[in-house]
Amino acid sequence: MKKVVIAVVCMAAAAGAVWAFWPSQEDVAAEIVLQPLEVEIGSIMSTLFVDGVVQAGLREELRSRSSGMIEEIFAEPGQPVSEGELLLSLVSDDLEHHVDRARAAVRRSLEELRDAEINAILREVEVPLQIEQASERLAFWQEQWEEAQSSGADEHELARLETEIDRAQLIFRRASGLDRLDAAREALQEAEYELQSALRDLEQRNIRAPFDGVVVSVSVGVNQSITASTLLMVIVDYSFVEIMVEIDEFDVRVVRPGQQVMAVADAYPDQTFFGRVTRISEEADRSNIVTFPTYVRVDNPDEFLRPGMTIEAEIITQRRDEAVLVPLAAIIRQEGNAYVKVKGDDGDELRPVQVGMQNISHAQILEGVTPGEKVLISGGAATATHVETTAPSVSSSDSTAFPTGIPSTPSAPSGGGGQGSGQGRTP
Repeated sequence: MKKVVIAVVCMAAAAGAVWAFWPSQEDVAAEIVLQPLEVEIGSIMSTLFVDGVVQAGLREELRSRSSGMIEEIFAEPGQPVSEGELLLSLVSDDLEHHVDRARAAVRRSLEELRDAEINAILREVEVPLQIEQASERLAFWQEQWEEAQSSGADEHELARLETEIDRAQLIFRRASGLDRLDAAREALQEAEYELQSALRDLEQRNIRAPFDGVVVSVSVGVNQSITASTLLMVIVDYSFVEIMVEIDEFDVRVVRPGQQVMAVADAYPDQTFFGRVTRISEEADRSNIVTFPTYVRVDNPDEFLRPGMTIEAEIITQRRDEAVLVPLAAIIRQEGNAYVKVKGDDGDELRPVQVGMQNISHAQILEGVTPGEKVLISGGAATATHVETTAPSVSSSDSTAFPTGIPSTPSAPSGGGGQGSGQGRTP
């Protein structure tokens, strides 16, 4: 894994000479030329370089739900398919028998419901007195319960009356035939639900594409007998991919879901892909060194990126827009304090400053100078004097398009490994 230090202490020998001798002008070598550079407003970022591998963004293994025989296959490896498209049909005696049994159960339930309805009508004619007495008994106990509740009866008395009400309701429903009618209705509802479930299972013998994608493999052949859970085919959506990167345990604290990422594939060294961190593993991988698998979603509308490709990703761990920036070579360090030499009309002034973020060419100044002032650096130091603020050329439909100020291509890593959270750089 490749990391680059965020704070670059010494950029060049000339800059080091300036820092070492600036406090005493008499000691500055005569050949060092100081040049003024303007304090600017711009964006500054710190980034973390990591290596990764492309994985399919969406991949699904299609398996059979029952035993049977492959009747026909409508897709082959490499074929693009659309969501809902028929991919394979299966002949299954088990599923067809299940549907037949469910339909027969619905017919029986309908007959029982008709009998229960007729029985309820006949009982109103044949035993009206019994139904009336049961109804009166139920009304009596309901009235008793209401009086007890309004008079503040204790819980035991209310519970006794509720038991009498339940008993009276049961007698009334038996007398009127409503108990049989309700049971028949419930049985019909269950039978219809079972039939719908059997029909769904029967339909699922026709395997359809769960999403737009590409069939990457077909594992069965026509007329082949299969059992439940047999792998039939695999379909993948390449319109977006995931990059899996390993984040060192010392760096994982600065990585968060939603952070922007720029990635370059070994296969496409001149093209930058943009994405965002989506998730970070809760558990470390300790197979070699302690790292945390981290996943980056990258839109891939042209399907250039394919699973297995190697990627170098640059995670933007921190960013400051509208920052006050000075060349890093202008910073003078003395006894733990930072200074810059400001050019003025009445002479040069050594001014204390508070430094924020830094990268290989610039430093953010939180206090001490204002935009438009000029600071002095040595002529041999870094000469980068302009802060880039050009936005990348990204389609408006690209969900990972970055805000203005993020470069269209990542700079190459500078230097080897080291401690810290990554290289910072001005876009």
